[in-house]
Amino acid sequence: MNIDRLFIIDSCLRDTTRTWTLQDLIDQCGEAMNNSKRSIQGDLELMRKHFDAPIEVKDRKYYSYSDPTYNLASQQLKEEEKANILDLIDSLRNFCRFDTVKPLLNEINKLSDKMADTLSVPRLPRQLGLSAKKPTDIRFWVDVEYVEHILRHPIHPTMEIEQYEFDGSANFVVHTVLSAKLISWAESYKGKVLLKI
Repeated sequence: MNIDRLFIIDSCLRDTTRTWTLQDLIDQCGEAMNNSKRSIQGDLELMRKHFDAPIEVKDRKYYSYSDPTYNLASQQLKEEEKANILDLIDSLRNFCRFDTVKPLLNEINKLSDKMADTLSVPRLPRQLGLSAKKPTDIRFWVDVEYVEHILRHPIHPTMEIEQYEFDGSANFVVHTVLSAKLISWAESYKGKVLLKI
């Protein structure tokens, strides 16, 4: 996903003073981004499916928004994207173990807290640590509705079932670090997956 390119396309489609062909969009994105017809078409499809962009094609040639009030910047981020942002902050925190970067640790911690509030995701308890800490056993409960799904799509290679409950729900365990991504993943199941920290 090329975020810069998506916002260039969005800016074009919000400009109703002219019409936009596929070649126009390619030209606007510029040669520096190594664009192609296929990449721009992929971006348009991504905007439709992932960001609910109301893109329409008139006369099988001209691209525009059917809703003139649509703005890419105002769209909500998906849970996976929120987790990726927090994982990036976690990575920055890892580098703070080097003396040359260590003075930035307090600022990165403040940024982490601010982003957690802004993105409305659970804040990791400081005492439990983040990706800079060693892996540990993390247990979580899964509602019967999602047990088979979780088994088919494990969150981590070490994941295994510890115990089934009488109602068909199950207790799982993974040996990994406690990360924002893991917490956000559990939160995405709306109470059907609960971390037992």
